[in-house]
Amino acid sequence: MAHARAYLEALLHDPVTDHPRVGVSFWRHFYEAEFTLSAYVDAMVRFYTTYRWDLLKLNPRSSYYVEAWGARFTPSGNPHVGPRMVYTPIQTLADWDRVIRPIPATEGVFADQLEAIRQIRDRLGSDVPMVQTVFAPIEVCSRFLPNKWDLAVLARADPERFHTVFQIVTEVLTEFAIAAIQAGADGIFFATQWATHRIPSTMFETFERKYDLALLRAVRPYARYLILHVCGQQNRILEMLDYPVDIFHWDWIQGENPPFTVVELRTDAVLANGVFGKGLLRFGPPDRIYDYVHRAHAPRRWLVSAECTFPTDVPHAHLMAVRRAVADLRGEVWEAG
Repeated sequence: MAHARAYLEALLHDPVTDHPRVGVSFWRHFYEAEFTLSAYVDAMVRFYTTYRWDLLKLNPRSSYYVEAWGARFTPSGNPHVGPRMVYTPIQTLADWDRVIRPIPATEGVFADQLEAIRQIRDRLGSDVPMVQTVFAPIEVCSRFLPNKWDLAVLARADPERFHTVFQIVTEVLTEFAIAAIQAGADGIFFATQWATHRIPSTMFETFERKYDLALLRAVRPYARYLILHVCGQQNRILEMLDYPVDIFHWDWIQGENPPFTVVELRTDAVLANGVFGKGLLRFGPPDRIYDYVHRAHAPRRWLVSAECTFPTDVPHAHLMAVRRAVADLRGEVWEAG
């Protein structure tokens, strides 16, 4: 683990020569561990020490944000299936005003996340770069609904109400993100599925971009690393290149989004992705994965990763093939953790 931060700093800041600079980080859910603090901490530490990524993206249960305002979820009991929402406090339009109130960002489920960060940092030491996952305000609000995309209709019909809601959520998430950094994270992995052409441009500008930038600009002075993850297809990554982040992460593989060759002409930031998690990474075989990474046409500053969280059934040998390929590209002597 001795040089993880040095590798990431070089990837972000050192001059690029004839050969691309390359780092590596993958992430996944551990559904069987995410509702128990000690099990979640153990899973994150074990995942890092096995593969020694250049960046550890902490991958908590994706429900913790809405749990903070009263939604309830139950674990599936299956390590390959995520939790299920069993109750949402949002049943009527009026519930938004009643439920979405300012709350302490260091109590309840937020406190559990902060304690997890402290414990993981204590166990891994100061050299391991790690970021806490934080969803965009619009993403959090949408997850109170059985069909998340219904939020677009509601917000357009009653913008005044939802600007109040989004402002409250933004302030709480900002406070939490800063607290996460103070607890030991180096920054945040800021994720959204809403930066898509599935919604009108006015919706994107009014309810996504406005609040994204408010949060990121407030957190930037505290954060060593900020990552933007734009999830899904038909996304608006080209409209987000002025976001104050160090790494842009999106799916450039499947063809419905701008390729990295277009994006890297417009930014000096690190670009992350490159290995199709639901395809090549999952099915392999390892030799094919190794060859693909080793020979890939890559960005000048490349963080090798999957397009999102990779499937829980990806074999260990497939991840090791990626890790060995990156080590060889950097001239390292790779020894498994």
